[in-house]
Amino acid sequence: TIFDLDGTLADRATGRLLPGVARRFAAKPPAAWAIATNQGGVGLRRWMERHGFGEPDEFPTQEEVEERLSQVVESIGKEPVGVAVSFSYQARSGEWSPVPPEGEGDERWQQEWRKPAPGMLLHLMQMSEISDPEDVLMVGDSKADMEAAAAAGCRFQWADEYFERVYTVRPPEPVTRFPLRVYADGRTVFVRNPVYLDGLRTVLRDLRFQWKDHVWKRTLLNRHGNAVDRVIETALNLISAGYPVNVDSEDVRRRIIERDYVPEQTRWILMAKKGDGVFAEWGPNENFKTHLYRIPKIRVFRRSAFFPAEMWDIVRDFAEKNDFSISDKAEAILSDAEAAYDSAYVMDTGPLPVAPAKKVVRQDLEPNDFGVDEDLLDDEDLDNND
Repeated sequence: TIFDLDGTLADRATGRLLPGVARRFAAKPPAAWAIATNQGGVGLRRWMERHGFGEPDEFPTQEEVEERLSQVVESIGKEPVGVAVSFSYQARSGEWSPVPPEGEGDERWQQEWRKPAPGMLLHLMQMSEISDPEDVLMVGDSKADMEAAAAAGCRFQWADEYFERVYTVRPPEPVTRFPLRVYADGRTVFVRNPVYLDGLRTVLRDLRFQWKDHVWKRTLLNRHGNAVDRVIETALNLISAGYPVNVDSEDVRRRIIERDYVPEQTRWILMAKKGDGVFAEWGPNENFKTHLYRIPKIRVFRRSAFFPAEMWDIVRDFAEKNDFSISDKAEAILSDAEAAYDSAYVMDTGPLPVAPAKKVVRQDLEPNDFGVDEDLLDDEDLDNND
């Protein structure tokens, strides 16, 4: 296995081993290992000295690089089969750094030695008498490492993956020492907790996570934005709640620290499932109930409210005043209801006609016209009539 140095095995500034290196070499050490590293700062220093500009002292000397390499190897505690270093530097103009007199004929100053060229990798394989490049794994953290491996015919693996690294951010006074791992796989964001943590369920439920298959997960829709942004935002919410978090790369950790992400738009007007109206949906720690209760004919829930499509003007006014985004499907529902209203035939009926009253013909009756039909009389009454 051939390793890059800076960003893979050790931190460039401090020389300390990066997370996972000591553990991997102790638990599952490679059968044989070597280092192939670009140290163009040495060449850049000489270039500045040659042209008389910049601050050459900010960049290392050859001796300082060699000393740092020795410290890294000593920290690992296992001797490599070889170490290959490139001191060359190439400016954006394409100009290469000058070779010192003592560097003439030294491969470390040759252009084909510097990654992404495969010179160092081919040299290390030749040293180890490896004939099949497929037997060699290159572990690195840059595009130059990957391209050098491809040029040499080697397999390649990113350093964070090889060393199973996690990068931790914690609040000043965490509620636990067990960090939560926050990561994304495709369009799903996961949160793994190593032990049961009191109160975590409430926090993650508010962030729309569900407990499934022994892990908290949230599957993102297009309107939820970029998955890495959601990882960062989830991590920041957990840190604010007192939980330390682990993430999968130094870049994600940096973005968490710098709050470098696009916040999720949590306020949406969405189409109802039956297509008979729209829902206003908002995020945790937001409350629009007080305002919505004043609007008749809508149903208000915990974090949403249902509007009939016929209230398109009220919905749009509410969305504009409260920074809600309207989805394409919801807009189609509202536009259709508005079009149906506008396309209706408009007529002013005026007073409706009144049905004429039916004329009643009254009959003049004489007193002798009244009596009781004999069939209705009792026998006793009939006797009296006799």
